[in-house]
Amino acid sequence: MEISQLFSLCDKLDECIFIFDEDHQVIHQNAAASKIPLPEQRKLIDHIKTVPIHTAQSDELRLENHWIIQPFSLEHNSIFLCKTKQSPGDSASQLREEFLDRLHRGQNPFLAATLSLYHHLGWRWTAVAQLLDSHRINIPVISDKGKTSGPVMYSLEDTPCNLIHQAKQFIFFNDVANAFPNDKMLRDMGVQTYAGLIYKNRQNKAIGHVLAMHDSDDVDVNLCDHLLRTITHELSLYLELDSSQREIFKVRRLALTDHLTRLGNRSAFEHYAHHCLDAARDDQRIRAHLVMIDIDHFKQLNDQLGHDQGDIILQRFSDKLSTIGRIQDRAFRLGGDEFVVIFYDSNNLTEDMIREKIDVILHELQQKDALDLECSFGLASFKESHYNLEKLLKLADQRMYKNKQTRRTKQHS
Repeated sequence: MEISQLFSLCDKLDECIFIFDEDHQVIHQNAAASKIPLPEQRKLIDHIKTVPIHTAQSDELRLENHWIIQPFSLEHNSIFLCKTKQSPGDSASQLREEFLDRLHRGQNPFLAATLSLYHHLGWRWTAVAQLLDSHRINIPVISDKGKTSGPVMYSLEDTPCNLIHQAKQFIFFNDVANAFPNDKMLRDMGVQTYAGLIYKNRQNKAIGHVLAMHDSDDVDVNLCDHLLRTITHELSLYLELDSSQREIFKVRRLALTDHLTRLGNRSAFEHYAHHCLDAARDDQRIRAHLVMIDIDHFKQLNDQLGHDQGDIILQRFSDKLSTIGRIQDRAFRLGGDEFVVIFYDSNNLTEDMIREKIDVILHELQQKDALDLECSFGLASFKESHYNLEKLLKLADQRMYKNKQTRRTKQHS
């Protein structure tokens, strides 16, 4: 493999990747690694330099702070894959579960979001802010190491909160005192690190933001990005519901979960799909896709191995499928061995990319669980269905059937 091809491959991965030459110099780091705060990057690189080049084994894990560092040797270079003890996808799923559970128990959504984020991110301060007007926000509750207080009224002028609403994307600062010298409250609190992301209403208008702050710069920015995207998405969905719908939500939450796989079931899929279709119809800059997937020859496997083993296969496959994309990309089980994934705001999704993602899942299942599975899939965009759910499902189903037939033809040729 040429070095340029190696760089390109690493850039497609969600994990943080550093590539070193024989002189222990960094010759490439992918986009995920570049998002790590500079102090954290320096710690990781300094630690990696203690690992002898070409002597590292691929199954050896080196731990530094909250990072797991896995080295690989390749010709004249060494690759180091860096990840947190728990993957962002796992943490995001657990954050979503805790938030929904708190809502189910009747907790205020702002309190539920604030405490759920604190428990899974671990930064000292977490909060949800409501935008009152272009100059002021209200923070109903703020958590300081899990202890809550509030409300707090706050002016946006010369604050990181103001920049969040201007940028309308994930914002991170790791030197708050110097970046915002006029923000006396944050300076007095001793805030060093700040991150935030807006949440929106059905009209795609920002109505507030979720924020996290820490008194140290030793943080995992990738994890923070994942978790903020998760909680803002879930909060937006919940706030769209009126009071009667929220009561129904609490009562029916378990009815929206597939009891075997713990993915969302068909009802949950239809609710989420309509929400995404409405948002994409209103803002056609959003490019979204649906992928329908089924496990080939599952009925034969179920008959051969027994229903208990068949259930285990579905559970293992679902666990992997739930992390196939980003935070806003969600998997559902429609029934039997049929699944769908909604890839929301996914501009350049192609069939080759989906096949690659599915192949990664199947390889992991084969390696870790000794499950030798094959899958067929069909990809359809929201736009080509004219934002109609029935048409979207039909397109994906037709392409999945065509994919299945094509693969069978190749296998028998």
